[in-house]
Amino acid sequence: HPVLRAVRHSWSAACAMENITEILDGLKLGVGGEEKAVDAVICLRLKSLLALLTADGEPSKSEANRQQVCERLLKSAFVSSTKDLLKSSSAITEETLTLLVQVIAEAAKYEPLRKQFTDAAVVDPLLGLVSHKNYAVVLQACRALGNICYDNDDGRDLVRAKQGVEQLLQLLQNVLEVDSAPKDLHTVVSGCLLNLTDMQEIQEDALRLGVIDILLKYLQKYSDVEDVVMHCILVLNGIADSDDGRKRLTEKHTLSLLLSNLDKVFSEEVTEVLLELFGNLAESDEVKEDLVELGFCEKLIEVLKRFQPGPGTPSSEEKQSVIKTICDLTVLVLTGDASMRHVYQNGSGPIYKATMAWLQADDDNLRVAGALSAGNFARKDDHCIQMVRDGVAKRLLDLLTEHTGTDGDIRLQHALLAALRNLAIPLDNKPLLAELGAVDKLLSMLAVETFPVVFKLLGTLRMLVDKQEVVATKLGMNEQLVKHLVAWCSIEDHPGVKGESVRLLAWIAKNSASPEAKAVLCRLGALPHWVSMLSSEHSLMQAEGLLALTLCLTPPPSSTTLEELKKTDVLSLLRSLLESPEVSPEALQNAVAFTTALASLDSFRPLLQAEGYAAVLTDLKDHSNHVLSKSAVLALQILEKKA
Repeated sequence: HPVLRAVRHSWSAACAMENITEILDGLKLGVGGEEKAVDAVICLRLKSLLALLTADGEPSKSEANRQQVCERLLKSAFVSSTKDLLKSSSAITEETLTLLVQVIAEAAKYEPLRKQFTDAAVVDPLLGLVSHKNYAVVLQACRALGNICYDNDDGRDLVRAKQGVEQLLQLLQNVLEVDSAPKDLHTVVSGCLLNLTDMQEIQEDALRLGVIDILLKYLQKYSDVEDVVMHCILVLNGIADSDDGRKRLTEKHTLSLLLSNLDKVFSEEVTEVLLELFGNLAESDEVKEDLVELGFCEKLIEVLKRFQPGPGTPSSEEKQSVIKTICDLTVLVLTGDASMRHVYQNGSGPIYKATMAWLQADDDNLRVAGALSAGNFARKDDHCIQMVRDGVAKRLLDLLTEHTGTDGDIRLQHALLAALRNLAIPLDNKPLLAELGAVDKLLSMLAVETFPVVFKLLGTLRMLVDKQEVVATKLGMNEQLVKHLVAWCSIEDHPGVKGESVRLLAWIAKNSASPEAKAVLCRLGALPHWVSMLSSEHSLMQAEGLLALTLCLTPPPSSTTLEELKKTDVLSLLRSLLESPEVSPEALQNAVAFTTALASLDSFRPLLQAEGYAAVLTDLKDHSNHVLSKSAVLALQILEKKA
């Protein structure tokens, strides 16, 4: 009956609390007195206390009971008694000593008691026991030290000050060399090392004392013990955070030994931690190159096969996490130029082909990784041309078609657009992409509201417009697009979208020969945004804005366009550029050309004269650049032309 069980549980807990007093009294009695009798009492009391600290049962109730026991111990002389017993440990049997240290190990799981055990009177004797001839004592001493060091820098400092790092590493080495140690000693010792080394200074000590070589041997000898593997990899991951540790771990021979662990079958959790270690190490391009030369990508593909679910089999969250990490690592390695070329192998590399096949996978992570990989391979023009010829662009566009709307996968949209943008850079590819329907597919994404995706969308369109008159005119005549671009030119939340929008408007004007397209741009509000480009800190944008303004004035502009232009601060910005010693040659040349275009307009000529442009142009007549000097002379002649 539930009520009966609750009463019994409450009664047993109360009895346990009463027993603690008796147990602790027994421990105090045991300090001093006749050895055999004392030892028997201590041994009995320690067994009772250990039973309370490790009581099994319903998890929540057992934990609550243990908490009560620890709180009672905290308020008693328990820690003081353990110190006294450790001090006189030579007077007790090895069985009793093992129990004593085991009790300390269990009690140290409770943080307030852990803090009280952070004392030289506890740590010193425990470190002395690390080299005890009885491995049962050694095991419990390592447990106790590991628990004292858990999330406790004071404890780690104390162990370090007492040369505990040296002693523990020596023990690790000894365990490697003997076969008579308890079965789980290697697990406990490596776990103790993990808790101890979660501190930069201790990691540096361990590195100096040869911890990497020891751990590599542990990974080889105990590869069938997952806890040991987990402990070793986590320690190595911590060491990799320091420059010296990273340098040592990324030596090619060490990388090769670490990579051999990918051939072994581990659980999802251990595999994930192992993969994260390689992600931590693969920051520099040199390491990425070494990894691919050592077969890292091939090993990743094999690990992927182990964790991919079979047909019709749902994948677990843990397996999906491993798959995503493999995808991320593959993409990371491909960000290095040399490693990317090594994998690409002129378009025939097996890993290149495998990643491109991911574009047609059912798994979302694989599709995203396939698109990101394509973008990385497309960092070289010759790769881009070959990839389009081999049908990669078509696969990307087909996949994009399924994700063009506001409900599309944002990660996938972003990755696909990034890859398409890179593929659209070589001049040879632009018309081929247009023939594949890229422009229409991109225009169908105008409703997307996620700015990082919009940023990639605009960048891809800008690449497709470059030197493509038909595409530029098509975009310029698309009022829906132009309205979106003009609106995005005022977006302050994402400077990238703002910058790409105004640049795309300028590139449309530059590449379209259609007066009608230019008229649409001006009518829908592009002019003020081009004028704002003159005040950009980037000379390239200054030059592009000036060119767009000049081209839109080349066909006779409407009176509305001219009135809109007059409302801006174009004249003061233009003069500042003409007079600036910092302006780039291209921007200065475009500024003179724009001045010429303005001076040709009857409504602007008087304004330029009133602003003192004649003096500015006169100064430019003597410019060292002959072409610029001639342009300034022409502009001055037009400006001084009588009405």
